Amino acid sequence: MANTSQTIFDTDRSIFKSSLEKARVALGSDYFILLLPQSNGREFELYTEDQLDRLTRRNLFNDLNAMPPELWVTGSNNGSIHTSSRGKGNKFACYLMKILGASSIIVAPFPADEKKYGLGCWIWNASRQIQDDDLMKANLLTDLLCLSLKSLQNKKRARERGDRLAALLELSTSIYSSRNYTEVLQKALKLAMEIMTADGGGIFIIDKGEMLLRPLVIIDDRYKEELSTFNLKMGEGVTGSVAQSGEGIISNYSNIDPRSIQVPGTPVERESLISAPLTWSGDVIGAITLWSYSGMEFAREDLEILTIFARQTADAIENAKLFESLEKAYEELSATQEQLIMTEKLKALGDMAGGVAHDFNNVLGTILGRTQLLLKKIKDPDLQMDLQTIVDVTLKGRRTVQRLQDFTHVSSRLQHSQVDLNKTVEEAIETTKPAWKDTVQMSGRTINLHRELGPVEIIDGSHDELKEAVCNVILNSVDALPDGGNIWVKTFMEDGKVVLQIRDDGVGMDENTKSKLFFPFFTTKGKNGFGMGLAVVYGILFRHQADIHVDSSPDQGAVFTFRFNPSRGRANNNQAAPKADGPGSLSILLVDDDKNLLDVVGDMLEFMGFGHEKADGGKRALQLLQEKRYDLVVTDLGMPEIGGWDVARFCRENYPGMPVILISGWGAQLNNEEALSRVDAILPKPFQLEEIRETITAVMSKASNPAKRSTTSIRLTQAGR
Repeated sequence: MANTSQTIFDTDRSIFKSSLEKARVALGSDYFILLLPQSNGREFELYTEDQLDRLTRRNLFNDLNAMPPELWVTGSNNGSIHTSSRGKGNKFACYLMKILGASSIIVAPFPADEKKYGLGCWIWNASRQIQDDDLMKANLLTDLLCLSLKSLQNKKRARERGDRLAALLELSTSIYSSRNYTEVLQKALKLAMEIMTADGGGIFIIDKGEMLLRPLVIIDDRYKEELSTFNLKMGEGVTGSVAQSGEGIISNYSNIDPRSIQVPGTPVERESLISAPLTWSGDVIGAITLWSYSGMEFAREDLEILTIFARQTADAIENAKLFESLEKAYEELSATQEQLIMTEKLKALGDMAGGVAHDFNNVLGTILGRTQLLLKKIKDPDLQMDLQTIVDVTLKGRRTVQRLQDFTHVSSRLQHSQVDLNKTVEEAIETTKPAWKDTVQMSGRTINLHRELGPVEIIDGSHDELKEAVCNVILNSVDALPDGGNIWVKTFMEDGKVVLQIRDDGVGMDENTKSKLFFPFFTTKGKNGFGMGLAVVYGILFRHQADIHVDSSPDQGAVFTFRFNPSRGRANNNQAAPKADGPGSLSILLVDDDKNLLDVVGDMLEFMGFGHEKADGGKRALQLLQEKRYDLVVTDLGMPEIGGWDVARFCRENYPGMPVILISGWGAQLNNEEALSRVDAILPKPFQLEEIRETITAVMSKASNPAKRSTTSIRLTQAGR
């Protein structure tokens, strides 16, 4: 269990280090460091990414360690973000720039706990003009890193509790398996020192005849001889006081603590002490004391654990008292195990969801293809309307499958096209109309939604994802209006940006809530909320490189403002593909082991005028390819015996230059860069008539002009993603 716990902790630590790197990349800085000052104002924890070599980290740690303590207060800046350039500005920032030889810095404080601030620091070697957008991102990133750091620390503490539990169990076994009292004490002391990371320790037993505390076991690399011959009177020093009173003591500055005494032959130096009584059947028989020369401070929790060690060591009879502590630690360990089991369940669910998505795509492919073919053949307007409804629902199903694949974390695709934001907003308003109008009216409330959509430029992105984001924000505003009210949705141009603003006059939120607004699983709705709506919004807008700003205060409503860059003229997915030779002049080999899909895709090709020959699997395809050469091969991926990759490899080896299109229900889950090194295009199922026409036309155009091969592959990859 200890090895498993360590592995999990190391994995989480690796993820956290990766987050540090991503924070640096997000702002484009040369370095990023995270500082966590301790409550005593003299110590700190330093977190850096692996880009900093060990020597640089050591030098940085030493320089920060030598920094005047008051500069930590300056660095926190009362929790406000601050910057410095060319040695001017905040004293802490200037000091950090000086020791790193940097020219610009952003320091973003974040609340590490109720008493102290942590500091996220972005450092540039060259001078940088720091923008408001950089500050907003820095604040958000430090908040996210703070959450990640706390998670890491919680898991570290959980691991430490597990180690302590293991040590307690090991000690219990030793008590009952050994009759050598001294051996048990040595075992207990070593375990206690390991758990507390102490530099030394001793177990002292009361000599009732002379009323002295005599050292029975001493572990200390520096002063073992001096300590082993030193006897204490009852009540003398920290250890004598514990033995006399029966109560544990923590003395983190024993060199100035009047309760402590100086052991002859040892120097006066900073030392931390922790001591707990050894009790047996209610009587104190001695004390166990640990010490640290490194300046480490013991905590109350350490004393509680040490007391348990002392009780076990002195009296196996009092295991009933120890059981309660063991049970509590076991429950915490069990909770950790349950969390791990849940993680594995989610992973298994993700794998299952990916398989379901694949099979469902195959079904949708047949439905969509047949319906579109019928639409082209039937002239009855009523039937056409019904068929179009089937097409629309099937396309919605395709989007649902894509979302399912997103859930499995295997699809990171953003289908770039040119988006009319006003049209997207209008659709989102209509989609959410039941929530802000019908449902609230049934409950006796009224919510008025006001449209103020001005003329705006086209933007690049995904219409469906942006619609989902707008829907989520509108629904969030509805939830903020328990007694009814108003929602304003406005679009306009400002400073060359396309701006979307959604405002409500609802309950608003405080700064604490606002700071966590986009955190996954953070919700103010209790059991009625999942905390993913606005987290999804943030992810969508982040992928669209939109600026995000939220303004709100209690009882004053909220304003969500999103700023998008206008379109850079990226080719629209709906525009005509490059022209190639006429359809009738092409010879296409169509390969699929699913008869329904083979027939429907064949009919689609025939309808579009493409000549083709069918192969009901990879084995038959290779037989046909050995007999003749085709202009194009369109093959399914997953087939028994001989799959789509085998067909593609045969074509590459025997017919260089003959293009291959891969169609598959796994399309959204394939590694497109790797796949496009083996085929010319990927067409995820289900696909529409125009999509297969455009893909064939583009691939054949590329085949006729080898110079376009790589650029066309990239364009098709983006369209497929």
